[in-house]
Amino acid sequence: MQLFYLTCFIFGVLFTAVSFFGLIDDLSDGHSALHWGPFHLSLPGALAFTTWFGAVGYLLLGLSAFPLPLIFLLAFLAGGFSGLLVNLFLAKVRAGDRKLDPQTYRLEGRIAHVTVGIPENGVGEIVLTLAGSRRSEAASSTDGRAIPHGAEVAITDYRHGVAIVHPMDSN
Repeated sequence: MQLFYLTCFIFGVLFTAVSFFGLIDDLSDGHSALHWGPFHLSLPGALAFTTWFGAVGYLLLGLSAFPLPLIFLLAFLAGGFSGLLVNLFLAKVRAGDRKLDPQTYRLEGRIAHVTVGIPENGVGEIVLTLAGSRRSEAASSTDGRAIPHGAEVAITDYRHGVAIVHPMDSN
């Protein structure tokens, strides 16, 4: 029985180390967790369970006079508690994760305001709100005409770090 607990412990430690160094990153992202009602089983949680189950079982078997069923129960509870802690920790870490949509950051079609007038065939500056933040960009006119400070413009293109804009009040 000691070999069983020791094997669980060594397996858990080895695969935890392998996942820590990113060798099985695709499996340890936590998004592929199995769900049973309120319970979630992810790879990091399963590895924590296996490691602690093996460690506590091995130590209790070697250092205590408890009967085998009690040792198994205590090892199982220790493993379950450690797996739960790891899953709760990872849930907190991943709570801020959000899927980024490229359309949210697309400049074309956005409305902006000229903050530094755009001279004829030159470059000025616009400011716009993008993904909840104010952002300023270099800008030039679509037809090369001057656009004054404060004008409302539509971004028609974005090339080489410069927004190509068209005034909203003209055709």
